[in-house]
Amino acid sequence: MATEEWTSTKNVNQLTVKEMVIRLGEIGGFPTGDFLLQSGERTPLYVNLRKIVSHPSLLMSIAHAMLRKIKEAGVQYDLLVGVPMTALPIATMMSVLDNCGMIMRRKHAKDHGTGKLLEGNYSPGQRVLIVEDVVASGASVIETIITLRREGLVVNDVVLVLERQPYGIKTLTDLGIKVHSLVTFADALNYLVEDGRFLTAEKRDEALEWDKKRPVPLDPKLVEQLKAIPV
Repeated sequence: MATEEWTSTKNVNQLTVKEMVIRLGEIGGFPTGDFLLQSGERTPLYVNLRKIVSHPSLLMSIAHAMLRKIKEAGVQYDLLVGVPMTALPIATMMSVLDNCGMIMRRKHAKDHGTGKLLEGNYSPGQRVLIVEDVVASGASVIETIITLRREGLVVNDVVLVLERQPYGIKTLTDLGIKVHSLVTFADALNYLVEDGRFLTAEKRDEALEWDKKRPVPLDPKLVEQLKAIPV
């Protein structure tokens, strides 16, 4: 269960959101070019937060900022779960800092071992906070909510690093999920442009225009599955 007095911040490099974005830029978190997305679309700018696993100080700073965000919002939770895969190390670090239990969701059930989609100790009725790195369509978060609610767990909140597209945020909000994010895509790109090392204003405008015209598609069947689960 989440603790009221969480781990001391004396060993955490507490960064502002802008400083975190700049650090992400320094480690290659926002490369430009021509990138193929899972949806089949090609984007001129890719958000790659997977690199934070190689930078423990930054990982800890991000986890601490996310904990601070949800504590200030008064979110109550008993367990954490990271959306696979990039958010798993963030959720793990939050779990350690907060001394709060965590469960893990598999993308697919295995045909060996327990065969479960959820690993860890949990009980129906417990409140679970979802941790995500980036939200575009919101599909990965919705899939996670479906898995959790089918096990009788209570899910009302998700905390994430970056809002890639507003469409996904609106979808989650319309489904009754409260979204707590550190930074929007537009603000992150503006910080990078202001720094001057990682992104030009032209590339920023190109990326923002691309996102505006090409919302990442969401399978409506996912929303139907979620709505069919009694809350």
